[in-house]
Amino acid sequence: MSCFWLGVEKGVRKLIPGTAHRRPEEMARFVQSKNKKTEDVMVNGVLLTPKEIEENFEHCREYDLSTVNNGYDCSTSDPFLCLVASLYNVNIVHNYMNVKISYSVPTPSTTVRFHSNRGHFWH
Repeated sequence: MSCFWLGVEKGVRKLIPGTAHRRPEEMARFVQSKNKKTEDVMVNGVLLTPKEIEENFEHCREYDLSTVNNGYDCSTSDPFLCLVASLYNVNIVHNYMNVKISYSVPTPSTTVRFHSNRGHFWH
């Protein structure tokens, strides 16, 4: 049940040397270790509020890495997708059951697409 982290790894593996083919635990640990406030990210064209930025930062910081293989409940304005967009300088389009959620940064290098339903997440 580590499909979220497998999908993220597959989506960004070509963007930064050394991130390719990481196990889910390694990918989650890497992203969490780079945690920062994502003031540059817009979700569906709207900048995050200071409270949302702080809550996202706390969510990523407090994520229990021992739960990686238990599944991750990706939300429609997900803190980790905001962080991945900012860290990798990419726009993200997340299609959740035919609803598109966009995460955008000011000068993206590319766009990464993810899909999910109630039980699975993939690139």
